[in-house]
Amino acid sequence: MVESLLAEYEASIVRLPWRDEKPTKPRPDVVRSPLSIPSELLRKIILHYLADSFFDLIVEPDLEVHWDPLSPLMHASFYLREVTDNLLQPIIGKPVFRFSDFKRATNAMAVMYLCMLGDLEFAKSSALLLDPKELLDPELCIAPPADCESPILWHARAFMLQTWYLRLIDVLPNVREDLGEDMPEQLGDYVQQITDLAMSTTDEMPPSVREAVFDPIQAQLCLSAHLIQRTRMLRRIGIYALAPSVLGADVVMEGMKEADMSLADERKTIASASAHMARLHLDPDGLPIPQALLDAFKVDEAWIALQAHLASPEDGPVKQFCGRVRDHLVAALSAEQRSQCLPKNGGLILHLRRAMGST
Repeated sequence: MVESLLAEYEASIVRLPWRDEKPTKPRPDVVRSPLSIPSELLRKIILHYLADSFFDLIVEPDLEVHWDPLSPLMHASFYLREVTDNLLQPIIGKPVFRFSDFKRATNAMAVMYLCMLGDLEFAKSSALLLDPKELLDPELCIAPPADCESPILWHARAFMLQTWYLRLIDVLPNVREDLGEDMPEQLGDYVQQITDLAMSTTDEMPPSVREAVFDPIQAQLCLSAHLIQRTRMLRRIGIYALAPSVLGADVVMEGMKEADMSLADERKTIASASAHMARLHLDPDGLPIPQALLDAFKVDEAWIALQAHLASPEDGPVKQFCGRVRDHLVAALSAEQRSQCLPKNGGLILHLRRAMGST
Protein backbone atom coordinates (compact mmCIF):
# COMPACT_ATOMS: atom_id res chain seq x y z
CA MET A 1 0.00 0.00 0.00
CA VAL A 2 2.73 2.46 1.03
CA GLU A 3 4.93 1.58 -1.94
CA SER A 4 2.08 1.98 -4.44
CA LEU A 5 1.12 5.40 -3.10
CA LEU A 6 4.72 6.60 -3.18
CA ALA A 7 5.19 5.25 -6.70
CA GLU A 8 2.00 7.01 -7.84
CA TYR A 9 3.26 10.27 -6.38
CA GLU A 10 6.68 9.86 -8.02
CA ALA A 11 5.05 9.29 -11.39
CA SER A 12 3.06 12.50 -11.04
CA ILE A 13 6.17 14.70 -10.85
CA VAL A 14 7.94 16.05 -13.95
CA ARG A 15 11.68 15.64 -13.55
CA LEU A 16 13.70 18.86 -13.56
CA PRO A 17 17.13 18.78 -15.23
CA TRP A 18 20.25 19.30 -13.14
CA ARG A 19 21.94 22.69 -13.23
CA ASP A 20 24.95 21.44 -15.18
CA GLU A 21 22.82 19.49 -17.63
CA LYS A 22 22.57 20.88 -21.11
CA PRO A 23 19.16 20.13 -22.55
CA THR A 24 19.32 18.72 -26.05
CA LYS A 25 16.02 20.31 -26.98
CA PRO A 26 14.10 23.34 -25.85
CA ARG A 27 12.93 22.96 -22.28
CA PRO A 28 9.15 22.81 -22.03
CA ASP A 29 7.30 24.62 -19.32
CA VAL A 30 7.48 22.49 -16.20
CA VAL A 31 4.13 21.94 -14.58
CA ARG A 32 3.91 20.10 -11.26
CA SER A 33 0.92 17.84 -11.17
CA PRO A 34 -1.26 18.17 -8.11
CA LEU A 35 -0.61 15.64 -5.36
CA SER A 36 -2.70 12.54 -5.77
CA ILE A 37 -2.96 12.28 -1.97
CA PRO A 38 -3.07 15.01 0.70
CA SER A 39 0.35 16.09 1.96
CA GLU A 40 -0.54 15.33 5.58
CA LEU A 41 -1.57 11.81 4.63
CA LEU A 42 1.73 11.37 2.81
CA ARG A 43 3.56 12.52 5.94
CA LYS A 44 1.71 9.94 8.03
CA ILE A 45 2.53 7.20 5.53
CA ILE A 46 6.23 8.04 5.59
CA LEU A 47 6.18 8.34 9.40
CA HIS A 48 4.70 4.88 9.84
CA TYR A 49 7.14 3.48 7.29
CA LEU A 50 9.99 4.98 9.35
CA ALA A 51 8.47 3.52 12.52
CA ASP A 52 8.30 0.00 11.07
CA SER A 53 11.81 0.31 9.65
CA PHE A 54 13.47 1.46 12.88
CA PHE A 55 11.65 -1.17 14.94
CA ASP A 56 12.93 -3.87 12.59
CA LEU A 57 16.45 -2.39 12.57
CA ILE A 58 16.66 -2.39 16.37
CA VAL A 59 14.38 -5.13 17.71
CA GLU A 60 13.59 -7.74 15.05
CA PRO A 61 16.06 -10.61 15.67
CA ASP A 62 15.68 -12.48 12.38
CA LEU A 63 16.21 -9.47 10.14
CA GLU A 64 19.12 -9.26 7.72
CA VAL A 65 21.68 -7.07 9.48
CA HIS A 66 22.81 -5.21 6.36
CA TRP A 67 19.46 -3.73 5.41
CA ASP A 68 18.91 -0.17 4.25
CA PRO A 69 15.19 0.68 4.22
CA LEU A 70 15.38 4.47 3.95
CA SER A 71 17.83 5.34 1.17
CA PRO A 72 15.09 5.08 -1.50
CA LEU A 73 13.22 7.86 0.31
CA MET A 74 16.40 9.91 0.72
CA HIS A 75 17.04 9.81 -3.03
CA ALA A 76 13.50 10.24 -4.29
CA SER A 77 11.77 13.45 -5.32
CA PHE A 78 12.48 16.73 -3.61
CA TYR A 79 9.16 16.65 -1.76
CA LEU A 80 9.56 13.09 -0.46
CA ARG A 81 13.13 13.84 0.59
CA GLU A 82 12.03 17.00 2.39
CA VAL A 83 9.29 15.21 4.35
CA THR A 84 11.67 12.37 5.24
CA ASP A 85 14.39 14.81 6.34
CA ASN A 86 11.98 16.70 8.59
CA LEU A 87 10.81 13.48 10.24
CA LEU A 88 14.32 12.13 10.68
CA GLN A 89 15.64 15.21 12.45
CA PRO A 90 14.09 14.46 15.88
CA ILE A 91 14.70 10.72 15.42
CA ILE A 92 18.40 10.98 14.61
CA GLY A 93 18.97 14.10 16.72
CA LYS A 94 22.60 15.11 17.15
CA PRO A 95 24.51 11.84 16.99
CA VAL A 96 28.12 11.14 17.83
CA PHE A 97 29.08 8.06 15.86
CA ARG A 98 31.30 5.51 17.59
CA PHE A 99 31.50 2.77 15.01
CA SER A 100 31.28 4.68 11.74
CA ASP A 101 34.31 5.70 9.70
CA PHE A 102 32.69 9.07 9.06
CA LYS A 103 34.08 11.63 11.54
CA ARG A 104 33.42 15.00 9.91
CA ALA A 105 30.46 17.01 11.17
CA THR A 106 27.69 17.36 8.65
CA ASN A 107 24.16 18.65 8.40
CA ALA A 108 23.33 16.48 5.40
CA MET A 109 20.59 14.17 6.65
CA ALA A 110 21.32 11.52 4.03
CA VAL A 111 24.96 11.28 5.16
CA MET A 112 24.01 11.27 8.84
CA TYR A 113 21.47 8.52 8.18
CA LEU A 114 24.06 6.29 6.52
CA CYS A 115 26.45 6.81 9.45
CA MET A 116 23.68 6.07 11.91
CA LEU A 117 22.79 2.94 9.94
CA GLY A 118 26.35 1.72 10.50
CA ASP A 119 25.97 2.13 14.26
CA LEU A 120 22.56 0.42 14.22
CA GLU A 121 24.04 -2.51 12.27
CA PHE A 122 26.85 -2.77 14.81
CA ALA A 123 24.38 -2.81 17.71
CA LYS A 124 22.18 -5.45 16.07
CA SER A 125 25.02 -7.77 15.05
CA SER A 126 26.78 -7.38 18.41
CA ALA A 127 23.63 -8.17 20.38
CA LEU A 128 22.93 -11.32 18.41
CA LEU A 129 26.34 -12.62 17.33
CA LEU A 130 29.13 -11.49 19.67
CA ASP A 131 30.15 -13.53 22.69
CA PRO A 132 28.02 -12.05 25.51
CA LYS A 133 31.11 -12.07 27.74
CA GLU A 134 32.17 -9.04 25.69
CA LEU A 135 29.75 -7.11 27.91
CA LEU A 136 32.47 -7.24 30.52
CA ASP A 137 34.87 -5.33 28.24
CA PRO A 138 34.70 -1.70 29.43
CA GLU A 139 35.78 -0.41 26.04
CA LEU A 140 32.96 -2.19 24.26
CA CYS A 141 30.08 -1.95 26.68
CA ILE A 142 30.22 1.82 27.15
CA ALA A 143 27.11 3.48 25.80
CA PRO A 144 27.15 6.30 23.24
CA PRO A 145 29.30 9.26 24.36
CA ALA A 146 27.71 11.67 26.80
CA ASP A 147 27.50 14.39 24.14
CA CYS A 148 25.53 12.13 21.81
CA GLU A 149 21.96 13.45 21.57
CA SER A 150 20.53 10.84 19.24
CA PRO A 151 17.37 9.18 20.62
CA ILE A 152 17.47 6.31 18.13
CA LEU A 153 21.12 5.47 18.90
CA TRP A 154 20.44 5.46 22.65
CA HIS A 155 17.48 3.12 22.16
CA ALA A 156 19.53 0.79 19.96
CA ARG A 157 22.32 0.74 22.52
CA ALA A 158 19.93 0.03 25.39
CA PHE A 159 18.31 -2.85 23.54
CA MET A 160 21.74 -4.24 22.64
CA LEU A 161 22.83 -4.18 26.29
CA GLN A 162 19.60 -5.83 27.43
CA THR A 163 20.02 -8.61 24.87
CA TRP A 164 23.66 -9.02 25.83
CA TYR A 165 22.85 -9.23 29.54
CA LEU A 166 20.20 -11.92 29.02
CA ARG A 167 22.55 -13.91 26.80
CA LEU A 168 25.33 -13.55 29.37
CA ILE A 169 23.09 -14.96 32.11
CA ASP A 170 22.15 -17.80 29.76
CA VAL A 171 25.83 -18.60 29.12
CA LEU A 172 26.92 -18.05 32.73
CA PRO A 173 23.86 -18.84 34.87
CA ASN A 174 26.09 -18.94 37.93
CA VAL A 175 27.44 -15.53 37.05
CA ARG A 176 28.00 -14.64 40.71
CA GLU A 177 30.41 -17.55 41.08
CA ASP A 178 32.03 -17.03 37.68
CA LEU A 179 32.52 -13.26 37.81
CA GLY A 180 32.47 -12.31 41.46
CA GLU A 181 29.96 -11.39 44.14
CA ASP A 182 29.09 -7.88 42.95
CA MET A 183 29.42 -8.23 39.18
CA PRO A 184 25.80 -9.35 38.44
CA GLU A 185 24.35 -6.41 40.35
CA GLN A 186 26.75 -3.93 38.76
CA LEU A 187 25.94 -5.17 35.27
CA GLY A 188 22.20 -5.18 35.93
CA ASP A 189 22.32 -1.65 37.36
CA TYR A 190 24.37 -0.45 34.38
CA VAL A 191 21.93 -1.91 31.85
CA GLN A 192 18.95 -0.39 33.69
CA GLN A 193 20.68 2.99 33.85
CA ILE A 194 21.25 3.04 30.09
CA THR A 195 17.64 1.92 29.50
CA ASP A 196 16.29 4.75 31.66
CA LEU A 197 18.52 7.25 29.88
CA ALA A 198 17.34 6.05 26.47
CA MET A 199 13.71 6.42 27.54
CA SER A 200 14.32 10.01 28.66
CA THR A 201 15.62 11.13 25.24
CA THR A 202 12.07 11.30 23.88
CA ASP A 203 10.63 13.55 26.58
CA GLU A 204 10.66 16.71 24.43
CA MET A 205 10.04 15.05 21.09
CA PRO A 206 7.01 15.84 18.89
CA PRO A 207 4.24 13.53 20.15
CA SER A 208 3.44 12.15 16.70
CA VAL A 209 7.06 11.01 16.16
CA ARG A 210 7.42 9.67 19.70
CA GLU A 211 4.21 7.65 19.55
CA ALA A 212 4.80 6.22 16.08
CA VAL A 213 8.54 5.48 16.19
CA PHE A 214 9.60 5.17 19.83
CA ASP A 215 6.58 3.83 21.71
CA PRO A 216 6.85 0.34 20.11
CA ILE A 217 10.61 0.22 20.80
CA GLN A 218 10.12 1.43 24.37
CA ALA A 219 7.44 -1.20 24.92
CA GLN A 220 9.99 -3.86 24.00
CA LEU A 221 12.57 -2.22 26.26
CA CYS A 222 10.04 -2.29 29.12
CA LEU A 223 9.36 -5.99 28.62
CA SER A 224 13.07 -6.84 28.47
CA ALA A 225 13.83 -4.69 31.53
CA HIS A 226 11.03 -6.45 33.42
CA LEU A 227 12.46 -9.83 32.45
CA ILE A 228 15.91 -8.77 33.65
CA GLN A 229 14.51 -7.56 36.98
CA ARG A 230 12.69 -10.84 37.57
CA THR A 231 15.77 -12.80 36.56
CA ARG A 232 17.93 -10.88 39.02
CA MET A 233 15.43 -11.44 41.83
CA LEU A 234 15.06 -15.14 41.01
CA ARG A 235 18.81 -15.62 41.24
CA ARG A 236 18.80 -14.11 44.72
CA ILE A 237 15.81 -16.25 45.71
CA GLY A 238 17.63 -19.42 44.66
CA ILE A 239 20.52 -18.49 46.93
CA TYR A 240 18.40 -17.44 49.92
CA ALA A 241 15.99 -20.37 49.67
CA LEU A 242 18.75 -22.96 49.90
CA ALA A 243 20.80 -21.06 52.47
CA PRO A 244 19.08 -22.43 55.64
CA SER A 245 19.67 -26.00 54.50
CA VAL A 246 23.28 -25.37 53.43
CA LEU A 247 24.52 -22.80 55.96
CA GLY A 248 22.29 -23.44 58.94
CA ALA A 249 19.73 -21.27 60.68
CA ASP A 250 22.23 -19.26 62.73
CA VAL A 251 24.18 -18.07 59.68
CA VAL A 252 20.99 -17.24 57.80
CA MET A 253 19.64 -15.14 60.65
CA GLU A 254 22.74 -12.93 60.54
CA GLY A 255 22.11 -11.91 56.91
CA MET A 256 18.34 -12.17 57.00
CA LYS A 257 17.61 -8.45 57.45
CA GLU A 258 19.72 -7.40 54.47
CA ALA A 259 18.27 -10.20 52.30
CA ASP A 260 14.72 -9.23 53.31
CA MET A 261 15.30 -5.59 52.38
CA SER A 262 16.95 -6.50 49.07
CA LEU A 263 14.13 -8.82 47.96
CA ALA A 264 11.43 -6.42 49.15
CA ASP A 265 12.98 -3.55 47.16
CA GLU A 266 13.27 -5.67 44.03
CA ARG A 267 9.70 -6.88 44.35
CA LYS A 268 8.46 -3.28 44.67
CA THR A 269 10.40 -2.39 41.53
CA ILE A 270 8.88 -5.31 39.66
CA ALA A 271 5.37 -4.48 40.90
CA SER A 272 5.80 -0.86 39.80
CA ALA A 273 7.05 -1.97 36.38
CA SER A 274 4.11 -4.36 36.05
CA ALA A 275 1.66 -1.57 36.83
CA HIS A 276 3.35 0.69 34.28
CA MET A 277 3.14 -2.01 31.62
CA ALA A 278 -0.52 -2.61 32.44
CA ARG A 279 -1.18 1.06 31.72
CA LEU A 280 0.56 0.59 28.38
CA HIS A 281 -1.55 -2.53 27.70
CA LEU A 282 1.54 -4.75 27.77
CA ASP A 283 1.53 -8.28 29.13
CA PRO A 284 4.22 -8.61 31.84
CA ASP A 285 4.30 -12.35 31.16
CA GLY A 286 5.04 -11.74 27.48
CA LEU A 287 8.71 -12.56 28.08
CA PRO A 288 8.89 -15.44 30.58
CA ILE A 289 12.14 -16.40 32.26
CA PRO A 290 13.81 -19.05 30.04
CA GLN A 291 13.55 -22.61 31.29
CA ALA A 292 17.33 -22.99 31.19
CA LEU A 293 17.64 -20.24 33.80
CA LEU A 294 14.94 -21.80 35.97
CA ASP A 295 16.97 -24.99 35.93
CA ALA A 296 20.24 -23.15 36.57
CA PHE A 297 18.72 -21.26 39.50
CA LYS A 298 17.38 -24.55 40.91
CA VAL A 299 13.83 -23.27 41.26
CA ASP A 300 12.41 -26.73 41.99
CA GLU A 301 14.98 -27.37 44.71
CA ALA A 302 14.42 -23.92 46.17
CA TRP A 303 10.66 -24.46 46.36
CA ILE A 304 11.03 -27.86 48.00
CA ALA A 305 13.53 -26.48 50.53
CA LEU A 306 11.22 -23.59 51.39
CA GLN A 307 8.23 -25.89 51.80
CA ALA A 308 10.25 -28.14 54.08
CA HIS A 309 11.12 -25.24 56.40
CA LEU A 310 7.55 -23.96 56.32
CA ALA A 311 6.28 -27.39 57.34
CA SER A 312 8.28 -27.16 60.56
CA PRO A 313 6.08 -26.82 63.68
CA GLU A 314 8.42 -24.15 65.07
CA ASP A 315 7.31 -20.66 64.10
CA GLY A 316 10.68 -18.93 64.34
CA PRO A 317 12.42 -16.15 62.35
CA VAL A 318 13.84 -18.59 59.80
CA LYS A 319 10.40 -20.03 59.03
CA GLN A 320 8.99 -16.53 58.61
CA PHE A 321 11.91 -15.59 56.37
CA CYS A 322 11.29 -18.66 54.20
CA GLY A 323 7.63 -17.69 53.90
CA ARG A 324 8.59 -14.26 52.57
CA VAL A 325 11.11 -15.76 50.15
CA ARG A 326 8.41 -18.14 48.89
CA ASP A 327 6.11 -15.19 48.18
CA HIS A 328 8.88 -13.49 46.21
CA LEU A 329 9.51 -16.68 44.25
CA VAL A 330 5.88 -16.92 43.22
CA ALA A 331 5.82 -13.25 42.18
CA ALA A 332 8.93 -13.65 39.99
CA LEU A 333 7.43 -16.36 37.77
CA SER A 334 4.89 -15.92 35.01
CA ALA A 335 1.43 -17.42 35.47
CA GLU A 336 2.22 -20.28 33.07
CA GLN A 337 5.51 -21.02 34.80
CA ARG A 338 3.83 -21.14 38.18
CA SER A 339 1.53 -23.86 36.92
CA GLN A 340 4.33 -25.77 35.19
CA CYS A 341 7.22 -25.50 37.64
CA LEU A 342 5.61 -25.62 41.06
CA PRO A 343 2.39 -27.68 41.17
CA LYS A 344 4.12 -30.91 42.11
CA ASN A 345 4.79 -29.39 45.51
CA GLY A 346 1.85 -29.57 47.87
CA GLY A 347 -0.43 -26.73 48.80
CA LEU A 348 0.55 -24.53 45.88
CA ILE A 349 -2.86 -23.46 44.57
CA LEU A 350 -4.02 -22.04 47.88
CA HIS A 351 -0.71 -20.30 48.42
CA LEU A 352 -0.74 -18.82 44.92
CA ARG A 353 -4.09 -17.20 45.56
CA ARG A 354 -2.85 -15.70 48.82
CA ALA A 355 0.49 -14.53 47.41
CA MET A 356 -0.92 -12.98 44.25
CA GLY A 357 -3.64 -11.30 46.23
CA SER A 358 -0.99 -9.50 48.30
CA THR A 359 1.32 -8.60 45.40
